[in-house]
Amino acid sequence: MIKFCRYIWVVFFLLVGNQSVGQYYNLTFRNHSSYSGLTQSEIESIYEDSRGFLWIGTHFGLSRYDGREFRNFYHHVDDPSTLGDNIINAIDEDSEGNLWMALYNIGFCKMNPLNSRFTNYRSAGPGTLINEKVEALIVDRKNRVWLGTEEGISIFEPAKGNYINIAQFIPGQKPINV
Repeated sequence: MIKFCRYIWVVFFLLVGNQSVGQYYNLTFRNHSSYSGLTQSEIESIYEDSRGFLWIGTHFGLSRYDGREFRNFYHHVDDPSTLGDNIINAIDEDSEGNLWMALYNIGFCKMNPLNSRFTNYRSAGPGTLINEKVEALIVDRKNRVWLGTEEGISIFEPAKGNYINIAQFIPGQKPINV
């Protein structure tokens, strides 16, 4: 009798276990490329903003994906209100909804998503951005923009318009990876 009850329980759990809702996933994936509207297939950064848009930084501009279609942004030499460079290394958002982007060789930029205008920031000598090749970027709770460059770390305070350089690598010194 004990063997029979054990057999019933095993059969019961095998049948019910396969029907468990918590273990069933119905995932679907869609692949996107330049054929579906993405600026380029070589992606450097991806960020989801507070409004649910997916921002994709590539080697040929910035793409915003709303779940259906892409809207693309590019660098235009004759228009300073566009992206400063087409290679986007990192993307983050401040508490006001502005997007900040690390650019490959031109410093960094801020995008106002309401009017799609960009403000570009470059090194202008001592007391400014250490190096224009910004590889990492993050915005902290105080809306300060932390910038990781090839030569050190800078903090940009947009409210004051100034930089704090907290680390600078010595030429020939092995870089610090965080």
